[in-house]
Amino acid sequence: VRSRRQRQMCIRDRADAVTAAGEIREVVLADGSRVLLDAQSAIRSDLSGTERRVTLLRGRALFTVARDPQRPFVVATPEARATALGTRYEVSHLQPDTTDVSVLESQVRVDCAVCAPGTAAQVLSPDQHAGVKASGITVDPVDANAAAAWAERKLLLRDVPLADAVAQLNRYTCLLYTSPSPRDS
Repeated sequence: VRSRRQRQMCIRDRADAVTAAGEIREVVLADGSRVLLDAQSAIRSDLSGTERRVTLLRGRALFTVARDPQRPFVVATPEARATALGTRYEVSHLQPDTTDVSVLESQVRVDCAVCAPGTAAQVLSPDQHAGVKASGITVDPVDANAAAAWAERKLLLRDVPLADAVAQLNRYTCLLYTSPSPRDS
């Protein structure tokens, strides 16, 4: 079993860009697309060939895509492929076996890479969110600007279990907070 540090080193070896705890950084890709990496995130990009592909290895990123109709822009995670049909969207891989996509501008096509064959892709419009798991793709309304508030160094948490809130806070600090276990109540 690999330690957390060993897993982080493995990701660093495969990544083009990595952020640490509390670090938010913009990366400009060779095609002019912009990627804003949230804290503790990593991407690998391949802009050669007929497709521009960015693999989100961990964390969360906000993509502002340069127009190139001849070469689609795809963000891939183990669970999903999010293909830009427009310009601005967020993809996160914060929980194991789950990918979340929120659209701020234009449209994004979301395909499930781990669902049963024949699972239909979903086309999201602004203020829509897709959660992708092996069980399928769920689409819900979302305030996409609030979801991407981290890009402005704001953390908005509403109706979130304490353990999830603590996990979010830990992405932005080297100090590790813990929440009380149900047994402590």
